[in-house]
Amino acid sequence: MARLAEDLARLREDLRRMSEHLGEEGAARLGQAKAAVEARLQQLEEALEELRRQARERGQRAAAGLEETVREQPLLALLAAFGLGMVIGRLFGR
Repeated sequence: MARLAEDLARLREDLRRMSEHLGEEGAARLGQAKAAVEARLQQLEEALEELRRQARERGQRAAAGLEETVREQPLLALLAAFGLGMVIGRLFGR
């Protein structure tokens, strides 16, 4: 019986050590996973900011192009705006 009690005590100690080791290993892996996710999130934020910048530039170029067209051909621009207004009015009038 004494030997069985000693074996159980050693087993408990081994389990305690194993539990501590697994906890440390789990914490280390969790830290690595967190760092990888944060790095990827940073990359995505940078990519999103670049897309925003590109969209803003394209919008500015389109607005400048439209403004230039209106300056060069004001009557055509007026007729196009009138036609577009008529189409939208009919769509919402139904």
